[in-house]
Amino acid sequence: AVLDPEQRRVVCEINNPMRDPGDGSVHGATNITILDYAGDDLWAREEDVYNPQKFAEMTRDWSRVARDCGTLSDEGARLLAYLERA
Repeated sequence: AVLDPEQRRVVCEINNPMRDPGDGSVHGATNITILDYAGDDLWAREEDVYNPQKFAEMTRDWSRVARDCGTLSDEGARLLAYLERA
């Protein structure tokens, strides 16, 4: 994390893990979060910066493993079909 007391700002990378798809493998993607401190233990603003391609790739990979393990929902199967066409 980067702390900038002068600007009252915190910048950090956050991991967004998925649940175990059924084989114990670990899947996740990160984003950058920027927090502006308002004072009195309150935050004034949060900005999250994501790479949509990384999240789509992670979701596709996780869904394939879940499908192979028999843990992918019908909704997940529809999403996987869409991601595999994209």
